[in-house]
Amino acid sequence: MGGHGSSDDVDKLGRIYEASEIITLQAHFDGRYILLDEPYELEPNTRLVVSIIPENRERNDWVNFSLANLERAYGDDEPEYSLDL
Repeated sequence: MGGHGSSDDVDKLGRIYEASEIITLQAHFDGRYILLDEPYELEPNTRLVVSIIPENRERNDWVNFSLANLERAYGDDEPEYSLDL
């Protein structure tokens, strides 16, 4: 765990898991169930760790604004600029 020079992770109960055994999957909560965003075969009783990523609406608005302006500036309809500009 952090700073020990080991690739092992220790959970709250002291169990050690190799970092190579940990798989990260994207998922979302639909209001009733936690759903994986892509198919992945899980065995019954597979231990999972769930992380909650809070919604940051202001950041999302700025990201969408930036992406729209980048698309406008560098998209397929980009105007031709001369080298003297």
